[in-house]
Amino acid sequence: MVERKQKNCQITIVSMVDGRETTTACEGIYREEDGKITLAYADDNAETLLVFDKDVVQVERKGDYSLSLRLKENELTSGFLGINGGQGEISTYTHKLAYSSNKRVFLAILHYDLLFSTDPQSMKLRLSVKRL
Repeated sequence: MVERKQKNCQITIVSMVDGRETTTACEGIYREEDGKITLAYADDNAETLLVFDKDVVQVERKGDYSLSLRLKENELTSGFLGINGGQGEISTYTHKLAYSSNKRVFLAILHYDLLFSTDPQSMKLRLSVKRL
């Protein structure tokens, strides 16, 4: 039998982009299915889907810009970035990918670099999810 658990949740995202920290809080959906953990949420500018599957995280974002990334610790991976109707490939190097879950809380840490043609953009995300 397949285990399916979907819950409303409160998500807090602390992001540090090139040394600037911001905190965002929103409601979302937390789902566990077939060993995968999925988070879906929307903010003022976009809808985001994160799928945690063992040692890989898939990031899908649609809104003021679109983003599709596959993150795996200590690996260089390819993804797509879309801005103003144009889309291009982007490479990502993931320094750290860790997460844990219990009955009420899910925590995740993602540290990665978006490798633009000029300089990399350092991204550090800390997600805290409380299931309601």
